[in-house]
Amino acid sequence: MVSSVLGPDDIPGFLTAAVAESSQLFGEESVILAVLQVNVALQIGSVMEMVKLIGSSSSDISENGAVVSSVQQGAAAVGSEWKSKWDAGLGMLEVVVGSAVEKGQYIRMLFHLQNPLVLVPGVVPVVRVKSRPGAHQRDLVPANGMSGTCLSSIVAGTVLSASLKEKSSVQGSENPISLDFFLDFNIGAGTQVTLTGMLGSLTPDVFLRIAGPDGELFGNNATWHQVGGELILSVPPNTFLWKAARELILVQFTIQNPPRAQLEVRPLLQSPGKMAQTFAIETDIFRAEKFPSWIRHTISQDCAARTCFNTITITLACDSSLPRLTQITVSGITGAKNDPGEIIIDEPDSHYVKDAIWLQEVKSGWDVIGIVYLPASSVFTLNRVLHNEVNLVFSFSVTNLDFISGDAKFFVSAAGNQT
Repeated sequence: MVSSVLGPDDIPGFLTAAVAESSQLFGEESVILAVLQVNVALQIGSVMEMVKLIGSSSSDISENGAVVSSVQQGAAAVGSEWKSKWDAGLGMLEVVVGSAVEKGQYIRMLFHLQNPLVLVPGVVPVVRVKSRPGAHQRDLVPANGMSGTCLSSIVAGTVLSASLKEKSSVQGSENPISLDFFLDFNIGAGTQVTLTGMLGSLTPDVFLRIAGPDGELFGNNATWHQVGGELILSVPPNTFLWKAARELILVQFTIQNPPRAQLEVRPLLQSPGKMAQTFAIETDIFRAEKFPSWIRHTISQDCAARTCFNTITITLACDSSLPRLTQITVSGITGAKNDPGEIIIDEPDSHYVKDAIWLQEVKSGWDVIGIVYLPASSVFTLNRVLHNEVNLVFSFSVTNLDFISGDAKFFVSAAGNQT
């Protein structure tokens, strides 16, 4: 049981009383975050009143309404036992405490109100705690002005600045990209910012993982649309994370580069709202100027003796992603023979190879050798995407020739959608 008896030095008051809004666009619904902390314990049934919420276009919402969508007590979410109602005439939000609150414990609430229909700078709410709803109530915690404002109303938010940086300019490679930007408005629950114009990527429509210092703000996910090169960054509707206006926002995402060189793209960062504004980002990224190349290509064998059964192991890695059905050709294989046609691929990465074909011509010799085996080639078809810089290691078996005219020299190449 939580005690409500005050010590001689305990003067009831708010240790923290702050408010922030997710939208400042006129007439739109704003998700408002209130962060409260009191220096006394609160019993179930105590009432938090937030007043001077003047100008909202929301109608009255009864105790059964959904004005408060989420409540977090300490680090834990609490349920529907916390009741709330909205009085539009008084500009007052009333929340009935649904679970005992310890002294000094943080309470975070999200509530939804329509912004004013006229352009105003926003209001500074006042909060207090009373003993019970209705008549015969007394103040438990006196009224206190909150830090921050809400119920602002502006025509449109503005992107103040934005930049893009990339890590790879190789055609078809997976390219980690950093996006940083500054806004002149808050960004919080339900806010959406859209990057467009990243044209030419091989990445299909997908939910992308968002990393970086502010990846969590967007739930570490974003929606990618290949047509239009569009990345939609949406703050989850019930998050308690927030960014104030003019604070740096930095995220990172990875998409695949275009398959061939192209002129520079012209990305735009778009602010939210019906009257969204765009910011043109000056950048020279996403031109895919470098041809793909092998960053690892080694071949080893387990037997060098003549006529022995020999296992050849190949290790390959490319600085560009190789799509499924890419054909990798290893040519110039001398000193070995095999039956023409399909060959068996062994571990560890045999699941990457769909088909493997041995190609070799023979001709009649005019000396004691008899049949001459010409240098052979092997063609391997990928069964799945081989991502850039990832090793592909596989083996196959050959028979060494009885006569070897010199050292074997291997050549490797790939042919597919982008190489």
